[in-house]
Amino acid sequence: MEKLFKELSEFARQNRKALKDAEQWLNNFNGTFVRAWRCAITNWDWQKVVVVAKFAFDKGPEFLSNTILSGEYSGECHPSLDLIHNALDEGKRPQEAILPNDAIRIYVAIQKFRVSRVTIKRAIKKGIIKSYRPPNTPKNSPHIVSESELERHYQRWE
Repeated sequence: MEKLFKELSEFARQNRKALKDAEQWLNNFNGTFVRAWRCAITNWDWQKVVVVAKFAFDKGPEFLSNTILSGEYSGECHPSLDLIHNALDEGKRPQEAILPNDAIRIYVAIQKFRVSRVTIKRAIKKGIIKSYRPPNTPKNSPHIVSESELERHYQRWE
């Protein structure tokens, strides 16, 4: 467990830019720390998981065991440790897997631009527009695209 949190701290220190939005989210979170942890894991945002876990670790072992490591589990077999490990793995994926700041789902793109869903899908298939949809998601899950990339190819609704 100690090795995991050392790795977590090192990763957070080296990737401050990638975690900036998640840190801001935690600073502005209106609720308890336990609720912030649950929100991060329920909506599965690896950046929020990393930031919340690092914050708990920095607060000390007692805070850590009373928040994200609470419950009837003991030591190395706590499910939260697996979630933290998975978040670190996801964060260590190649840089191209990280979403751009202006990422939007395909449904939002349809509303903002003069383009149909089929046209966007065709552009993704041809490689004109990059899809940031995670690789292990079902085929029917919505594509995630860069708004600035769409702007280069399609006209906005006025």
